[in-house]
Amino acid sequence: MITESEKLSSYIITIPADQTDENGNPVFSFGKLLHVVQNVCSNYSDSFCIREETEYVYESETFHREDFVLVTLTGIPESEVNDIALDLCAFLNLNEVKIRKTECEHYSVSDSI
Repeated sequence: MITESEKLSSYIITIPADQTDENGNPVFSFGKLLHVVQNVCSNYSDSFCIREETEYVYESETFHREDFVLVTLTGIPESEVNDIALDLCAFLNLNEVKIRKTECEHYSVSDSI
């Protein structure tokens, strides 16, 4: 039986994970990046998902690897998502992060035996 359907907004914040300094050295280790992202998100919500994504982009006749951290947040106000994004930019010294918003329906499924 399907019960308790509700419509919620879901947000995915995309954070570049391969930042380098002027010498080409990584600014953050991947572990440090995840730690910062987790700390920032946990200040606003107790329910979020963090995952890694790798894309290969074809530029100038070669493939270029780009790594990202994706944070999924569902059911929190958009203003809090924007605050999280601003904090991530500040703590990670980023000019921007990308936010994707989708409307989704959440529902529960149960079975009585």
